[in-house]
Amino acid sequence: MELVQVENFLENNPKNVGKILSGTNCDVMNIQLKKGEIVPEHSAPGEVVVVCRKGVVKFPVEGKENILYENTV
Repeated sequence: MELVQVENFLENNPKNVGKILSGTNCDVMNIQLKKGEIVPEHSAPGEVVVVCRKGVVKFPVEGKENILYENTV
C-alpha cells in the first residue's frame, strides 16, 4: 500500500491538475479548482472515481448532471 499526501496548491495559484499515481490500468489525478473555475469537457478511457474533498463539484456524465458535496465520493 502506498499513502500519498496531497497538499493544497491553491493558496497562491490558479487551478492545479497533476498525476499523483500511475497504476497498471489507471492513473490517479489530483485536480484542485478555485470557486468558479472549470475543467473543459473531456473523456477518459476507463472508469472514473471522483472524490470531492471540499466545496461542491458539478459535472455531467452521459447527459445527467452529477453533484458531489464536501467529503463525498
